[in-house]
Amino acid sequence: MKVHRFTRILLGLVLAAGVGLSAALLVGTTAANAAPHPHTVFVSSSRVCGTPQYTTISAAVAAVASRGRVVVCPGSYSEDVVVTNPVTIVGSKAVVNPGSASNSPLFAQAGNNAFTVMAPNVTIQGFTVEGASGDGILSIANRTTIVGDTALDNGSGPNGGTGIDLNGSSWSTVSGNIAKANVGGGIYLTDDLGTPASHDTVTGNTFDNNLGGCGIILADHSAAGIFDNKIVGNQANGNGNDPAGSGAGIVLASPVPGGAVYNNLLEANSMSGNGLAGVTLHSHLPGQGNFSGNVVVGNDIGTNNIGGSGSFAGGDDGDPNSTAIYVGSIDPLSITVSGNIMHNNVNGIFAAGSVTVKKATLNLFRRVANPFVSTPVYGG
Repeated sequence: MKVHRFTRILLGLVLAAGVGLSAALLVGTTAANAAPHPHTVFVSSSRVCGTPQYTTISAAVAAVASRGRVVVCPGSYSEDVVVTNPVTIVGSKAVVNPGSASNSPLFAQAGNNAFTVMAPNVTIQGFTVEGASGDGILSIANRTTIVGDTALDNGSGPNGGTGIDLNGSSWSTVSGNIAKANVGGGIYLTDDLGTPASHDTVTGNTFDNNLGGCGIILADHSAAGIFDNKIVGNQANGNGNDPAGSGAGIVLASPVPGGAVYNNLLEANSMSGNGLAGVTLHSHLPGQGNFSGNVVVGNDIGTNNIGGSGSFAGGDDGDPNSTAIYVGSIDPLSITVSGNIMHNNVNGIFAAGSVTVKKATLNLFRRVANPFVSTPVYGG
């Protein structure tokens, strides 16, 4: 897997968090003299729904009460919506394209995003987010809910970007979304801030044709850890094919010393046509942290690792053929793989390095020449 998401500058992120904190303190000192914030507000750029008081989502988010609701009418909104208080933001045929917006305090590190979530307990629902130089939706806060959104063509900036990015965001839910044609992948669960991404639920989403990256990425970039996440019932097809072999359906990986990706559940997902294997695990360095306890169960995995076969170049380390599941590790590692259907591949499970695959025989292999292949060396 090529790691092509940005490595954040932590000082910049700390300063960015300070901006939000200062704003919150300022609100607290003036609250006694201010009118009560409304609990529901409407936004309209051109058409009327409800009683619109605002023409931008950002203005409405700043004005609504904590735990309030912002309803966004049909239309196109060119802004990077920075959310610094717990609110629910609901779109009705609303499109957010940040264009050249640079107001986010994370702009220098991450580019712009359609939504930049910096407060816990925020819901983003029912939007199309497109054209961001960074992510479609970026959350650096816990308990974010992202439901029923569509993320298209994001990540055009020099650092790339994904449709949805849970960056140090835990106890969050991503459900019923579509992420397609994003440069860096469909969804990231990562820890660039030095804060874990854990106990997240990613369910019932479609992550297809994100050509420069993986459909679903669980990647430790700071050794904080990616753990106890549930990746259930998603579709991840046709990712990582530009360039060939640049991404998997679902990847678990770390390129840093002490990286740890563990106790994650991958269940009832479907994957085919990806540049690397449908499920790919890369423990790249010796002495990395915990990669144990990951479970791959009940998935439907068709032809993958197509970057290593036919007219394509590339493929994963040591594996030039189509493969359903690839597990590569420098140090000893064990993983549970059970109850999956793997079909139309040269290889079912390919283990590179000192890898133990538990319950490998408890899978169904259809039109698979080699159900289990192993090699003692993983190139990292």
